Parts: sequence; C-alpha cells; structure tokens
Amino acid sequence: MEPDESLEPDEALEPDATIADRASGLDRASGFDWAIASWASRLNWTLAAVASGLDGALGLDWAAAAVYLH
Repeated sequence: MEPDESLEPDEALEPDATIADRASGLDRASGFDWAIASWASRLNWTLAAVASGLDGALGLDWAAAAVYLH
C-alpha cells in the first residue's frame, strides 16, 4: 500500500492516530499540537465518542461509536 503523500512523514507512520485526530477535529489546522491530538485519540471510549461527535446526534449508538473508534 502506498503511503498517503498528503500526510507528513511522521503522520504517515501513525494511521490510527491520524484518523482519530481528524475525526475528532484535533488537527494542526485547528491549532492543537500533534502530541495533544495523539493523546486525545487514546482517551477511553466514552470521551473518544464525545470528542469525535459520534454520538446520538448523528444517530449512532454509543457502543457502536466506541467500537468504531477503538
């Protein structure tokens, strides 16, 4: 699989953190440091679901959002 050239080299090595980072909106464009975004992607499932917006507002079940994110 070819690396995503739109990502910086360190981001390409961490696809899970990058996906969680983008899903939660904690990316460099929003002014958050990569370390904070990476840490935020490892929060427990409840906080991760809330941070990503994958809650009842989008019609997703809490448990389904947690499984999807983890």
